[in-house]
Amino acid sequence: MKHGFSICGVLLGLASALAHADAGPGEMYEMRRWVDAKFQNAAPAESSGGIVILEQFDHVWQNCRVDRPLMLGTRAYRRGLFTHAPSDLLVQLPAPGKTLTARAGVDTNSQTQGGGGSVVFAVGLGEGRDLFTSPVLHEGMPALPVSVDLEGATEFHLRVSDAGDGIACD
Repeated sequence: MKHGFSICGVLLGLASALAHADAGPGEMYEMRRWVDAKFQNAAPAESSGGIVILEQFDHVWQNCRVDRPLMLGTRAYRRGLFTHAPSDLLVQLPAPGKTLTARAGVDTNSQTQGGGGSVVFAVGLGEGRDLFTSPVLHEGMPALPVSVDLEGATEFHLRVSDAGDGIACD
């Protein structure tokens, strides 16, 4: 019974901390990882995959930016993610991944038109292990093809940085 109270105390402590904390998405993700590690004998939850937003400046839009398609160079895309720099999105897969293929670029919109924005895109596994890093990209440039061997990973990061010159139009 002592063990039961210990677990209950930990869960109540976590619930209390969550109720009084202003934790960001990254902190919440780390807390979930800690709880999962401590209660590893619990039945694992089935996952169909998903995206955890660890860092974001503004909204993350799926398949659009507000109410219009994504526009890279002169081509419209109806599938994809739009996010402002800086961002770190953790993609969780339901099974080991083989290859990520995508296109990256700066969306053409009222704020970026005329070559605005300067971003660097990266795909990485864990801390500091980037599998792909783009050159600095600006609005109006054609989409950059991305092809990354995921090495059987079940999660990877999609990161967008401001290329070191601030976040205006990024």
